[in-house]
Amino acid sequence: NGTFRFRLYVDVTATNGTAGETDQFNFQTQLFKNGSLVASSPTATSQGQAAQINTHDIAVSIGDTLVVKLEQTSGSGARTVSVESNCEVYVASSTVPFAETITT
Repeated sequence: NGTFRFRLYVDVTATNGTAGETDQFNFQTQLFKNGSLVASSPTATSQGQAAQINTHDIAVSIGDTLVVKLEQTSGSGARTVSVESNCEVYVASSTVPFAETITT
């Protein structure tokens, strides 16, 4: 039980592509608690934007289920992209991460 700080990160790297690879794709790292979206990173685009990071303080109770997902929020077509997405968890009053169990 308690309030924890979730640091949500997403970074997109795209190749320059060919004439057929000009589409833009947007991505977010999203945090769900008990099936409901409670936080997300800012949107990162495939147009060479810097990594996007947000922190959110979320109250968590014993038995809550937390799920972190990488979500493509827009874009379609052909483009080669590499996406890095992660979530770090902290006690809300600290900047030191603690050990957590992650089930995939």
